[in-house]
Amino acid sequence: MTKQIIFTKLVGFGSDGASVMTGCKSGVSTRLKREQPLLFTLHCMAHRMELGFKRIIGANSFMSTFTELLFGIYNFYHSSALNRENLKSIMCCSRPGHYLTSALKDESSFLGVPLSGKHDAVQLKADMKCLVDGLTAQLEVRLGENGSDEAEVPPKEPEWVDVFKNAQDSCPNVLQLVDLLLSLPASSADCKQGISLTKVVKSDWRTRLRDTMVTDLMTIQLHSPEIADFDPTPSILRCKGS
Repeated sequence: MTKQIIFTKLVGFGSDGASVMTGCKSGVSTRLKREQPLLFTLHCMAHRMELGFKRIIGANSFMSTFTELLFGIYNFYHSSALNRENLKSIMCCSRPGHYLTSALKDESSFLGVPLSGKHDAVQLKADMKCLVDGLTAQLEVRLGENGSDEAEVPPKEPEWVDVFKNAQDSCPNVLQLVDLLLSLPASSADCKQGISLTKVVKSDWRTRLRDTMVTDLMTIQLHSPEIADFDPTPSILRCKGS
């Protein structure tokens, strides 16, 4: 497939919204539009939700403290092999709770949050309500209202392939327009998953893998069923037959 054919079939471009992707001068979307002026760009819905979540978390003192606590615990063990070995030795004991309780006796608070005693349940509920309200407002701003307060289960609709086959003679122009709209990427999460999987497949110890082998391994991991649901019988029979 040539470059010209690829650009003639290019309909939409989805990204995480970073300036390197959506910059008006030298962003990826701008460069693609030079080749395909009708290209439609979208900001990934998952990244919009993440931005809204980060903003409201930063404005909520309770969640900021909680997040900082979790990151502190992770960095404490991730950055030190000695701390990880000490944690393993504690968890291997028959009663790890006794050692953890002894360690917490020396510290009565963390960043102003008491580690023991009764907490203000009313204030905790108020903080959580503020967090949920803030997240709801951020989602409405970034994703837009869906126009309905009640969630209804939509009826089962026919597959697009069947609709296209049955109506391609009566309204081909409308079907082509709908086909283009369905091609627009609402999220770039699949691309992120592929990039993460590429780093796992082609690691520092497997740098000499060819592109075809990397593609085959990624296809197997992305589109194959889980090991618990996989039935090896057809593959074994095919191997024996060959």
